Amino acid sequence: TQQSSKNAAEPSAWAATLRFFSGSPMLVVSAAVGILCGILWPHARLVAVWIFLALSLYTLVDEIISIVNDFRHGHAGADILAVVAIVATAGVQAFWALWIIDLMVFTGDAIETFAQNRAKQNLTALVDAAPDIAHVLNDDAGADSASDAAWSTVPVGQVKIGDRLVVKPGETIPIDGVLLSDQATIDLSMINGEPVPVDVYAGAALASGAINGSAALTMRATALANASQSQKIPHLVRSAEESREPQTSSPCRSPSSRSPSPSSPGSSPKTRCASRRCSSWPRRARCSSLPRWRTWAEPGA
Repeated sequence: TQQSSKNAAEPSAWAATLRFFSGSPMLVVSAAVGILCGILWPHARLVAVWIFLALSLYTLVDEIISIVNDFRHGHAGADILAVVAIVATAGVQAFWALWIIDLMVFTGDAIETFAQNRAKQNLTALVDAAPDIAHVLNDDAGADSASDAAWSTVPVGQVKIGDRLVVKPGETIPIDGVLLSDQATIDLSMINGEPVPVDVYAGAALASGAINGSAALTMRATALANASQSQKIPHLVRSAEESREPQTSSPCRSPSSRSPSPSSPGSSPKTRCASRRCSSWPRRARCSSLPRWRTWAEPGA
């Protein structure tokens, strides 16, 4: 069994590796450039230098375009450091170091693309796994009744708070609630990644999206379908993908968040940020580090 599991995992690993490199062709090109220039370096160094410069020029243009797009959306990332590193390294004619920077840039892009695609796949699987029906116990059914005549199947959107539900073995819990059965075993891997099923007991909270074990359970709904855990997680993931906190390099994030002026009571040379030292491009106040260093050196600081 272990050998068959290992054999099944190998194609998956190869497929993941193929997707990783296919998602970033420039990473493959950069690696090929390094191999080609390594062959040419002893015999045709000038040709290798021009190939290095061509790759670095492409990387530089690509990073500048990325910086402009980030600034247009109010973001600032590490692309600026990459541009500075490329220009500085080309200026000192360290061509192999220049290639390493290019390789690092495209490797980072490949990892980011791979992670985003993996997150989208997991999100799609989570949304697809969300149940659209629920088994509601009839009013005259007992708390532990799980026979087919004791419950009716309805769309999950029709479940009301307080309804008693039956979850069959292997089914996904359709809605948040509390356990009425004495004991149940549930799989939380789709919610928090926990690989080992856990045992829960009467009164325990059940999150929608968890998978029931080998025995049917009964539960009471404590939330509506649109407010349950299985609906919140995809919404939170989409929100995290669509929004990103703009980065700034100084404590002066906005005019309203600046420290008191030097003339204000309680102002400190270590924390104040005079308005004449700040500029507001792009759309956010930024302080120079040199004036702040000088305030630290003031007597009594």
